[in-house]
Amino acid sequence: MSQTPLTVACVAQSAKTALPNGLCDRFAEAVRFAAKRPVRAITEPENADLTLVVLQAGPQAFSARIDTAQGPGAPRAMSRRDAPLDDAAHDALLAGLVAKAPLP
Repeated sequence: MSQTPLTVACVAQSAKTALPNGLCDRFAEAVRFAAKRPVRAITEPENADLTLVVLQAGPQAFSARIDTAQGPGAPRAMSRRDAPLDDAAHDALLAGLVAKAPLP
């Protein structure tokens, strides 16, 4: 029996915020790993089970939250003074966000 895929979307809260390359794919992978079921990325956040909302995305600072049908999630942030954030840092923040999100 196949499971219905969870739908995920990825948006920036502000038009001035650019999403880091590959972030949405890594978000979908983090959800798939945590939920242990298929995930399908969509472009319509209003139709998604989970939406990653990027609040800030800069070379040395990043903050985001996960919104669900139950409402906005709590934001999480990270920053570094001495070096730019890398994919591993983004992945760690995504894993923490997904761990706290109520998965449908």
